[in-house]
Order: sequence, then C-alpha cells, then structure tokens
Amino acid sequence: MFNLGRKSTYLKGCVVVFIVLSLFHHQTSSAFNRPIYEYGQTLDQQETIDWLWQQAQKLSGIESIYDSHSPTHLPIYIVSNHFMSSEICPTDPENCRNLMGAYDTQAKRILLLSSLVPIEEEISASFLVHEFMHALQNEKRTDDEMFGDCSRLKHSEQEAYHVQNAFLKSQGVLFTAGSGLRMMFCPTEK
Repeated sequence: MFNLGRKSTYLKGCVVVFIVLSLFHHQTSSAFNRPIYEYGQTLDQQETIDWLWQQAQKLSGIESIYDSHSPTHLPIYIVSNHFMSSEICPTDPENCRNLMGAYDTQAKRILLLSSLVPIEEEISASFLVHEFMHALQNEKRTDDEMFGDCSRLKHSEQEAYHVQNAFLKSQGVLFTAGSGLRMMFCPTEK
C-alpha cells in the first residue's frame, strides 16, 4: 500500500468532482432530449383538453373517428425549445424557433412549448386547438396530403389557423394567430 498523503485526498476529491460533474452533464443533457411532462395528468387539465378537443371539432366541422369527447388516443407533451427543435426540425433547428406547438404525424402526438399554459389562458389554449385541428385533418388525410408540398402545407396551416382564430373570437380574445402565413408563397403561386 502506498501512502500518498495529501495527494491521495486531492486525487480522490478530483475523482468525486469529475463523477458528480459527469452525472450532472448526463442528466441535464438527457433532460433536453425528453419531454418535460405529459399534459393531462390532473382532472383540471383533462377537462380542459376534452373541452378544447370538442371545440376543435365543432369549429372545424370534422368529427373525430376515435372519440369525439376526449382525445385519449393523442398524447400531449409539454416540451422545451431544444426538444421541439430536435424532434420537429432536427436538420434545421432555426426553422423551429417560432414554433409554439407541433402535431407529430409520425408519432401521432402533440408537442407544446413549456411557456404555454392551456388551462390558464385562452391564447395558450388556442395553440392546442390548432394542433388538435392538425390531428383531425390527419384522421381524414394522409401525411402527404397534409404536408407533402408547399401548397398542401399552406392549405393545412390555413385551415388550422382559421379554427384557432375562430376559437379565440368565440372566447372574446382580440388576437389573431398565423398572420405571418400571409407572407408564405409557394413556388406554384404567382
């Protein structure tokens, strides 16, 4: 056995610090790569989800082929900006910087930014209505029919913003979502 004296204590301290920092880095970096939590775990949240689901159907005229009262088939995750970008725009994260929510056609789930609180205020709730509209569209149309090219994407977004704004108007909220869509031009448009 070697007696390293103070060097031994110093080396042990460095190893402990290194292990703690490594664990912290692993935990925090993996935290960015997973949802913060699934929305709808409390009764109040579930009631809000159910009501907004029904509003999306009523305002769009599309009845769900699953359950018209509750979107139990559709998980809703509250996520960070980093998670949203890595999941929805992995090759071009800058393209997601203004995204408040997304309907993931592959995983059949909704992602909402953690800054939105649908249970507390109507503008946040309207973004969930918007994503519900995309889920309803996807029940009737394929992914390609919804987002296959620029004009289909624009049409799907216009429909979702129309329903979102109808919801806001029905709640007496003076806010218009999607106004930037007017600036979107597809190559086939003149």
